Amino acid sequence: MAARRNRRTNEWDANWYNYGAAAPAVKPEVPEIPIEEQYYNDAPVRRKPQEKTEPKKQMMVGFVAEERKASSRIFKNIAFFAAVFAICSFVVMRYAQISSKNLENQKIEANIDNMETQAELLDVAINEAKDLTVLQVRAEELGLGFAGTDQVRYITVEMPAEAPAAVEEDGFDILEVIDKVRDIFG
Repeated sequence: MAARRNRRTNEWDANWYNYGAAAPAVKPEVPEIPIEEQYYNDAPVRRKPQEKTEPKKQMMVGFVAEERKASSRIFKNIAFFAAVFAICSFVVMRYAQISSKNLENQKIEANIDNMETQAELLDVAINEAKDLTVLQVRAEELGLGFAGTDQVRYITVEMPAEAPAAVEEDGFDILEVIDKVRDIFG
């Protein structure tokens, strides 16, 4: 700063020194601007005055605008929480469906295991029934043997002449089966 300008008088202070230097500041050769022009040119431009409205109406308009803002804000908050609730309830519903399907799968797997064990037991029973030695051992354990003379009852059945011909057509002769059973059990 070479010199300092006094704002009240709009004059340059000649005794103002440059930062404590021994020489006085030099007055610049600047054309002087009248005070009216200097301050009025820097002043902000005034706006045209607006038409005055009734204060009550203006207050109502402001109140309605604030109420609309508040109601839209409340609506947005409610919509946000409703969306969050819907998403959370959907997730919980899906977890419930998944767990119910998992429970059904576990029940089905348990049924499959039970059926497999039953099938194995039936296979063992069938294999034992096929084995004649097991039958003979069980018959001896139960004390079963051949029937006595007082336990046997003989009956005679007369067969019509046409029956053997019909039986032979099927390839199965019941009389031969009966004869084989008699030979086995005596």
